[in-house]
Amino acid sequence: MRSQLACTVKRLPARVALPVVEALVNHAEDSSDRYQPLLLWWAVEAKLREEPADTMRWLEHSPLWSEPLFRTGIVSRLGRRFTTERSQAHLKQCARLLSIAPSMVETRELLRGMSQGLAGNKVDQIPDELEK
Repeated sequence: MRSQLACTVKRLPARVALPVVEALVNHAEDSSDRYQPLLLWWAVEAKLREEPADTMRWLEHSPLWSEPLFRTGIVSRLGRRFTTERSQAHLKQCARLLSIAPSMVETRELLRGMSQGLAGNKVDQIPDELEK
């Protein structure tokens, strides 16, 4: 049932979808599931694409950063998603995510994802926010 909810939630508006994602992420037993972390990531990624401002606000105020499923299934993918394109706006989002990561554990996960996203190509200009 939780997998079906995770599949469905990406088609809902952020104001409805993100609270459902929160509820699903709280099921730590799903962090070792083969599919659930990816399904939840796809939901978050869809909201980042469709409603980026609302989703970033949610990330800033979300208590989920320390939840096992969020930490292992979503945090590094956030870093990878925003570095892959290498636009100034996305690199600034990386800086924003680094500033809201609640601990070094989550910061390391973000950096791991950013490193994966940056593999193979250089960044022409690093925004001041990220440089810091």
